[in-house]
Amino acid sequence: MNDASHDRGPQRSMQEDAVVFRAELVRSARAGSTWVAAGIIAAITIGLAVVVAQAVTGAAVPAMQVVFALVKPAMIGAGICGAISVGRTPGALAVGSPSSRPGAHVAAGAAFGTAVFVLSAATYAGSVLVVSPILTDKGIGLDAGSFGATWLPVFAAALSTALLGVLGRAIGSVLPSRRTAVITTVGLLFVLPLTVDLGYLLAARQQWIYDLTAVLPLAVAKNVVFADEPGTAQLPSVVALCTLVAWVLAAATFAWLRSRAVESRTAQTPR
Repeated sequence: MNDASHDRGPQRSMQEDAVVFRAELVRSARAGSTWVAAGIIAAITIGLAVVVAQAVTGAAVPAMQVVFALVKPAMIGAGICGAISVGRTPGALAVGSPSSRPGAHVAAGAAFGTAVFVLSAATYAGSVLVVSPILTDKGIGLDAGSFGATWLPVFAAALSTALLGVLGRAIGSVLPSRRTAVITTVGLLFVLPLTVDLGYLLAARQQWIYDLTAVLPLAVAKNVVFADEPGTAQLPSVVALCTLVAWVLAAATFAWLRSRAVESRTAQTPR
């Protein structure tokens, strides 16, 4: 009897995690804000790629650099969407429910990341298809039939964007208000890199400050797509991906610990 109960425990947990995953996907799909944000980000990303493609004059410019010329705003937007996607309850998921388990947090984050990945992949693929004729007319080759040269960067960019979205969601799970979560996410993804760059210039170009830029979330996300971006410290694409995953895991772990602390305090509060 005990063995049977023990065997049903993990199975029940997996079923509950699957319910959380499906519920988060449905919530994301039905939320009007999801489609509004996705539409705005897609319009900006594709529109600015078209503007850059029309402004390019030299055939020496790599085609995918034009497609992803302004991918950073889309990545920052994904992080912000992640920060505001969390409910008002600290820890994101209801305290005292099965969703306070680590697996449920992983399922909820995975569902949000999946939604961001699909929308990002569609956006970047649309950018490739729209920009390709413009670049071809300028003599810049963009082989839409090449997986390695064209669609692998699209996959990498969508994956990086999804991971930054999950990072923003983890930040939103830790902080008590959406406003604070958004400010923190923007600070981590946008303000901190600028501050580090300024510190590098003011500190007589200390090498350790320059190297620090390579491990910041937005920098590693961009390095996953392009490992040779000029003007930044470099990480190989695989190392950059592992670093970005480490950022997400660290934030997600802290978010879960925060939710458990809130649950513990709630359980100890006299009724």
